[in-house]
Amino acid sequence: MGRKVQHVRYRLDARDITELPFDEIAAILRGADDLIMSGGRSMLVKILKGSRDKKLPGLHLDESPMYGYYHHLTMDEIAARVDWVAPAPTGRAVPSPTATTTSSPPSFQC
Repeated sequence: MGRKVQHVRYRLDARDITELPFDEIAAILRGADDLIMSGGRSMLVKILKGSRDKKLPGLHLDESPMYGYYHHLTMDEIAARVDWVAPAPTGRAVPSPTATTTSSPPSFQC
């Protein structure tokens, strides 16, 4: 018999956001890259906000280039942007960005 997998229920709420500029999507994804195996959605919101949570320095997440990117927004506004970028249970982005670009994405230096 295999191991029983416990599914965690979650709800994404992008509020009234219908699209985000490419640089904001890139910043959210870059911030998420720093969290692999060490945090989740709420930790990503804290990084993007520039929170002084005790866990961030312990994991060196306060050194992320995206730390404080959304310092001017509330945590709820940042969470809505993160939820917009997050994949839906079907595996596709909700809603999918409609902007197309021919230039290469901005580069971030670590």
